[in-house]
Amino acid sequence: MKKILIGLFLILICVSGFYFYLTEQKKISVTKNNTSIEGDVDSSNKTSAGKAGGSSVSENNTIEERAVAKDFLLQVPYQNITLENAIVEYPYALQSWYGEHVAAIAILKHSPTQGWLLLGGEGGVIDEDIIKRFGVPPLIAKKIMERYSSQ
Repeated sequence: MKKILIGLFLILICVSGFYFYLTEQKKISVTKNNTSIEGDVDSSNKTSAGKAGGSSVSENNTIEERAVAKDFLLQVPYQNITLENAIVEYPYALQSWYGEHVAAIAILKHSPTQGWLLLGGEGGVIDEDIIKRFGVPPLIAKKIMERYSSQ
């Protein structure tokens, strides 16, 4: 009986450790200026990026953009997606992304205690009204759209 309990305890520890590893680390692919960049995002808010075309996430993306990307990926079920640069108008951010058969934007809001929280997302044509639907104030929605349109 004692051996069975020890065995079950060891299995529980292994499964828990494996689950923690899978949920704390995700692969991101960030595209900027037509350069695809791969990087690992971990729970320490640091992005270690591989090189692609002489660029890396740490060279091309601000700390805020990396934090938005990390928090976005932790809240969505999608895998193998490419993130474009986030547009940050504190405390809101727009994260655009695409996958093999889908493309969309996500609106996030910063919480001092929880980081960037996903408010929602939308596919198709984006305008100020769509951004305001997620609770973004009109002035910030306008600034986000101006920056989004100029990309």
